[in-house]
Amino acid sequence: PIKKDKLFFFGGVQRTWYRTIPTESRALTMIASHRQGDFSDLLRLSKPQTILDPTTNQPFNNNQIPSSRFSTTAQNLLKDSPLPGADGFTRCSAATKEDPKEYIHRIDWRPSSRHNILGRYLQNDDPSVYDFVPGNLHSVTNTQSSFSKNATLGYTLVVSPTLIADSHVTMSRTFGNRWNFWPKTIADYGAKVAVTSNQIAVSMSGTSGLSLSTVNPPAIFARTNFDFNHSWRWIKGRHNFIFGGDLMFSRYNEYNAFNASGVFSFNGKYTGLDQSDYILGMMSAFTQSNGEIEFRRYHYQALYFNDAFRLTRRLTLNYGLRWEPFTPMTDLKDRQVQFRIDDYRQNTRSQRYVNAPRGLYYPGDKVGGGYVIPKAGVEVGKKQFAPRIGLAWDVKGDGRMAVRAGYGIFYDVPM
Repeated sequence: PIKKDKLFFFGGVQRTWYRTIPTESRALTMIASHRQGDFSDLLRLSKPQTILDPTTNQPFNNNQIPSSRFSTTAQNLLKDSPLPGADGFTRCSAATKEDPKEYIHRIDWRPSSRHNILGRYLQNDDPSVYDFVPGNLHSVTNTQSSFSKNATLGYTLVVSPTLIADSHVTMSRTFGNRWNFWPKTIADYGAKVAVTSNQIAVSMSGTSGLSLSTVNPPAIFARTNFDFNHSWRWIKGRHNFIFGGDLMFSRYNEYNAFNASGVFSFNGKYTGLDQSDYILGMMSAFTQSNGEIEFRRYHYQALYFNDAFRLTRRLTLNYGLRWEPFTPMTDLKDRQVQFRIDDYRQNTRSQRYVNAPRGLYYPGDKVGGGYVIPKAGVEVGKKQFAPRIGLAWDVKGDGRMAVRAGYGIFYDVPM
């Protein structure tokens, strides 16, 4: 205590250092002969497999693809995928550095017997750095830097021995930044594609199960919540009333280059084998997106009332009502949609985004009857009243056996 019975402070800091080289990780990689277009070993299997030339639909001579047909991008990418051992796997180890830090502080101030003020702050930092082995695509692991913070300010007022008011304001924030140190993009290997990050996503998923990919793309995630709640507790005879309200504002921002540099898939659709499709550069599927960019906003509010009424020394009745109107999540760029099945059947489209699929509407669109699509895509729900009631019976009056019953209505937030 800084001042006895008046002012108290507590604080703590913890920091830990980790330096590790984990046990070997392994990955399936393509053998040397297949990289050179020579798949003749497949003809010597108990069930021989023939590689077809997609231009003629006839087998390649001796299951060998001429080097003139090789995909330059495919060959360049294989240079960063080390040759496997006898078991088909390549192995590697990379150093890891982690420096987590934790902070906690609390202060309590009691200026008089009627007033109490508290402040609390928590923070966790968790930076983790993962190295990679030069020239080995399979050794890449995401580095991340994240933190969480939480601060609360509270005030309690004792109006009288039977009436107490309590208020709390809380702010919490979490932040995560994800990236890796691989120095190349898929375009650096020769792929004619616009890239936004160094994510490489190439898979051979027909029969081989090989992957020439890094980990998840770079991304930033940030979430902040502001919360205010206030309550009154009033004891009146055999009643213990509590009533108050909650108000919360939440925001979520995401900058994620998900699939934005392309996802390349090979499944053997053209030659009969995914690896030979890869050598030729003939994809079975290609996917590319604009990433996931979100600026979500959400409000929550509620009013409540409850009473614990002691009907007798052994029987207590709890009853109350909560009103929590639903205010749906919005996006600062109006990236919310509403799908209307009748408009889909009538081949009606959005006026704001004329190339959008039929039946899909965006905030501000006008549909039949003059209805305007709201900012959140759905309407606010103001009629969400949630009553609840319960009974507690002390069977023998000695506190050792109780029978309880309860009923309530509760609302969840739609996903």
